[in-house]
Amino acid sequence: PLVGERVLAVLTDLGDRLLRAKGFVHLAGEDRRGFIERAGVRTELTLREPWAAEPRRSEIVLIGDDLDEAAVHRALWACRARA
Repeated sequence: PLVGERVLAVLTDLGDRLLRAKGFVHLAGEDRRGFIERAGVRTELTLREPWAAEPRRSEIVLIGDDLDEAAVHRALWACRARA
């Protein structure tokens, strides 16, 4: 599970290089699916329907210019909740 505020910070820190982001996020301490979306300069994380019986996972698509895939992956990996 990820910490929502950290994910938002990572996407915000990408600045103008990140053109669009969209996806579902498994949020720590939350039974509902998180939905993250960035369009223009607006980045939002909202809660959607419960996960129900399906496996919880995070799946985000990023579209941008000159994004360092490995660095973004590391930054999102660091958003994991600590036990």
